Amino acid sequence: MLCQFYKPFDFTAQWITMEGASEVPNCALQFHCAFGVAEPPEVPAVLRIASESHYILYLNGIKVGHGPVRGSHTIDYFDTYDITKLLRIGENHLGVLVQSMNDGGNFNSFSADCALLAEAPGVVKSDAAWHVRRMPGWRNTTRPFNFQTGYRIARKMSP
Repeated sequence: MLCQFYKPFDFTAQWITMEGASEVPNCALQFHCAFGVAEPPEVPAVLRIASESHYILYLNGIKVGHGPVRGSHTIDYFDTYDITKLLRIGENHLGVLVQSMNDGGNFNSFSADCALLAEAPGVVKSDAAWHVRRMPGWRNTTRPFNFQTGYRIARKMSP
């Protein structure tokens, strides 16, 4: 991950989510985008990503990172990753798993829709063309585990 705390960035990407996700407590969504790369980028391909609330980022089947850095009700932060060496000539696949408690009643998160914002200028950006679905295998517990941690995170694993 690159640390660029003082470099502002104006996103042209869109926040994306799934219809009805705001109504689902402890919501977990899977975001996917296929995109092409014709030739190696001339400048580093830097992906900027933000989510509500937690994400795990994959590019071409490789785990790139997770986050986000913590923000506040008034300041949104984003993470940055240099993805240049992970890009392939031809088709690439970007996948992001996002989990949001959708509950302001704990110390870990505030109430926000399960959503994603991602952009690597000239390479890929989040928009309405992305595929979004409920995360397969996610155990959607609707009772908070406790006040400090919020909902329990549980996922069914295949045998």
